[in-house]
Amino acid sequence: MSKCLLIVDDNSDLRLMLRRMFESDGYVVEEAAERQFGLKLAAKLHPDTILLSLVPPLHETAEAVRAFREVARTAYLVVAWSPTGSDDLDPLELAGRAGADSVLRKPFMPRELLKLAQRRSPGASIPGPQESTG
Repeated sequence: MSKCLLIVDDNSDLRLMLRRMFESDGYVVEEAAERQFGLKLAAKLHPDTILLSLVPPLHETAEAVRAFREVARTAYLVVAWSPTGSDDLDPLELAGRAGADSVLRKPFMPRELLKLAQRRSPGASIPGPQESTG
């Protein structure tokens, strides 16, 4: 059974790079440039891993994280964010409250996302949110 990654990010270059890397590792990769389409794909596909790119301020995007968690309860949900220095919430705190499993700071190394996805096997218990600094 193939593993599935859903990438929700408006950066087409990043999506293409991640697609190539994950497909070479045996993943089926789906993409969405915007969140609403990503939510539809998540509900339809039930991916193993979701990369959800968020833009500051983080407190406004907690609802998006919760929405993805609602439609893809068993997916390993990785949030990628760009720190601005003015965020009033800690990304780990937000991730834990909103339902993300890991947080990657942008820019991140694509192999870091692959390692997170490989550690997460479908149906495995998910530890608390982890932050990676890339």
